[in-house]
Amino acid sequence: MNREIFRVVCAMMLSCIGASAAQATDLRVDAVLTGTGIPSGMESSRKGGTLVETVYVSGDSNRVRVDFRLSSRLRGRIYRDGDHSVLRLPSGRTLPANWLHLGARVRFPLHAPCFHLGFVCHKQGEREIAGRRVLGWRYREAGRQGPQGTDQGTFWLDAKTGVVLAFEGRDVAGLTYVMHAVAVRDSTLPAQWFELPKPAGRNASGADGASRQP
Repeated sequence: MNREIFRVVCAMMLSCIGASAAQATDLRVDAVLTGTGIPSGMESSRKGGTLVETVYVSGDSNRVRVDFRLSSRLRGRIYRDGDHSVLRLPSGRTLPANWLHLGARVRFPLHAPCFHLGFVCHKQGEREIAGRRVLGWRYREAGRQGPQGTDQGTFWLDAKTGVVLAFEGRDVAGLTYVMHAVAVRDSTLPAQWFELPKPAGRNASGADGASRQP
């Protein structure tokens, strides 16, 4: 077998092994997301806004739930199951959420994490975040495939699950994003927590004051 072909096959095998290892446990991550790409509400700020989120990751599937708060009025919940995403607002209104980047990339294979997405990552060593050992990877020319739809930056994966516990990145428009976990814990989460509500559009109460979402 040609050496180059052998290298590619090994990378694909490691990517699959990493994906399996990263799906062994449910995880809860409390985190803060800042940057110029985050709306700053009514305030005028070149630094952007601050979003607080709790990410629930199912260990045996592609299901993710993100509870987020941008302000007392701008908050909601995103459900993701593979290619299907739903946004639920506090009023009970539900909308398709495939256009949102929040929570779209929360877990990567531990080995060759960018391979299956079609761009290149380079190792950036190890560190500790929220009491967990994490592995760093630098990425470029990712289009919108990086965390929060970023094109370039560095992300840090939990060494046990492959879940993103921190990243610093920039999207194709030059907007910046910085996320870091403040608390992480393994959990056994109820399956119903991840069930996608059916999109129902605007409810009978009309506008709920949360139309601007990150």
